[in-house]
Amino acid sequence: MAVVLAEAVLHNISGFVRDDFINTFVFEDATLAAAKALAVTAVTDFYKGATGGGHKVEEFISQTVSRTVASEIKVYDISTHLDGGAHGSPVQISTFTLAAPVSAVDIPSEVAVCMSYHSDMTGLLEEGPLDIAIPTPAEAVHFGAPAAHTGHDRPRARHRGRIYVGPLSFGAVKTSGGAQCTVADNLVAALHDAGLRLLGLTGANWRTWSRRDAAVYTATGGFIDNEFDTQRRRRVNATTRTTFGS
Repeated sequence: MAVVLAEAVLHNISGFVRDDFINTFVFEDATLAAAKALAVTAVTDFYKGATGGGHKVEEFISQTVSRTVASEIKVYDISTHLDGGAHGSPVQISTFTLAAPVSAVDIPSEVAVCMSYHSDMTGLLEEGPLDIAIPTPAEAVHFGAPAAHTGHDRPRARHRGRIYVGPLSFGAVKTSGGAQCTVADNLVAALHDAGLRLLGLTGANWRTWSRRDAAVYTATGGFIDNEFDTQRRRRVNATTRTTFGS
């Protein structure tokens, strides 16, 4: 079996690589060739496909994402790197182009909608026993933290994943008489249907990826809340500053 990591890279109109918006998906299939082909088809369909109510995820992606520079799907072979180690260069790069959004008004780029998904968590604890050898994140190690630390394992968390969809246009916003802004029903429906299509792939190929377990698990379900989330790394830097006083 072959496991691939597919990065959907939505290019910012700024043209800077640092401003790109990235979502990741993991798939497994009998061969690397089959897994690569599946990843390209499935990721493209996630954004551009429609079922159920007929709404597409691409309809709600803001104009901050270029429609003249095609979005990319970078596929990496992680079959022997399930522990999260360096997996090298892409084994395939494909492209797709997003359609124009339903609204020409954009909302801040850091605003996103989270599609959560999970594999079978039957019998797993949210918080496990004390573990004296939990790997420390590389960034913390870089600043002097030990390579391992003591804490409680979180077995269920290893079977969950998230896709933060954005940046978004105002078409993603539902407002009602001054009430709190929530996610538009049509976007929730589009993500619901996209999730079902991923679950319905032949051979149940969509996976959650646990680097701690160095394993992948078959995705079995998920959900979309009607509240927005924030991805701070996607925010755009201020271009002007207005001061007052001395």
